[in-house]
Formats: sequence, C-alpha cells, structure tokens
Amino acid sequence: MALFCGYRRLRNPDDWRGLAGSENWVPGRSAHEFAHAWQPNGGLPPAVASALDRAGVEALRGLVLDLCLVEKPVVLDTKRAPSMTELNGLRAQHSGGDRGSGCGGEGR
Repeated sequence: MALFCGYRRLRNPDDWRGLAGSENWVPGRSAHEFAHAWQPNGGLPPAVASALDRAGVEALRGLVLDLCLVEKPVVLDTKRAPSMTELNGLRAQHSGGDRGSGCGGEGR
C-alpha cells in the first residue's frame, strides 16, 4: 500500500483538502477526484492499473506504488510558475525485481 504525502502524511481523501486550494476541493475538480480515486485504492485505481498493464510496456506492468506525492510543484521548461501535479507516484522496486519507476498524474 502506498504512503500518501503532501506537506504531511495523508491518511484519507479529506486530508488532501487545502493542498490545492479550497476552490479545487469540490466534486468534479481534479484535486477532489484524484483524492477519492487514488487514496482509497492505496495507490493506482483499478482502471489506471489495467491501462498500464495493457500498454505493452513491461516496466509498467504490475506497477505498485510505494509513495504518492500530492500537489507537488513540478518545474517545467517554461517561464510560468511550476505545475502543481495532482499526484506523483514512485516505486522503489518493480514487482519483477527491476529498478524503481514512477508515474505522474494531472487532471484538468
């Protein structure tokens, strides 16, 4: 089961409230939807895990996340402010014994 962290450990979807701003904490907005889709599943939601398994990329098949960083700023190659990615997931080691991997998710 993945450990979810923002500026502190997040134990349930309501702990995500405030990380993305109160205007984003309403049903249908990405912060709220990511919290309620990812946290209860302990990492990848079933639909995301299934899509990764079918992608044909061995490194993504069977991916289990160890750490999910919520609303972490990601600096892009632009002059704008960093992107606030809803979730960056990290895996220390793949279930097949390969080295670590990760994925990021941003909703709009």
